Amino acid sequence: MCEHRQIRYTGREDMISLSAWLRRNMVPLALTPGSEDAGIDIAARIDACYRCVDLPPDDEIVIDRARVREANRSVVTLATIDPIACRLGEMGKGLNRDRLRLLARHGDIRPVGADSDTGTKFYRLGDVLHAHFARNRRGAK
Repeated sequence: MCEHRQIRYTGREDMISLSAWLRRNMVPLALTPGSEDAGIDIAARIDACYRCVDLPPDDEIVIDRARVREANRSVVTLATIDPIACRLGEMGKGLNRDRLRLLARHGDIRPVGADSDTGTKFYRLGDVLHAHFARNRRGAK
């Protein structure tokens, strides 16, 4: 198609540069005979690129009682609670840095230790979850 319109591409061969060039030349290319099939070819090439670089989805995490007991003994901080809560699924719903801060401020949870250099406080995940659900129940009444 580029030959038909005498359009030359002299840019870099990376995806962003090629995409920008294609966007700038979309109308001239669309008016080229045979362009109605080009969309299918372009989409197929893009899909092939995604297959090369796209990461597979995370494995589904199954939460059973043994894993919960093990997790309950793990230690969390304000900095680590968000990613951990996201991985807990429904159990971690509403649990984040601000929630942990609120639980600590209201005395619902106490740290099991602290780093004397940084002041970082450490909490047991099981204690955090217990306080989180207890506060939810109190708020729902």
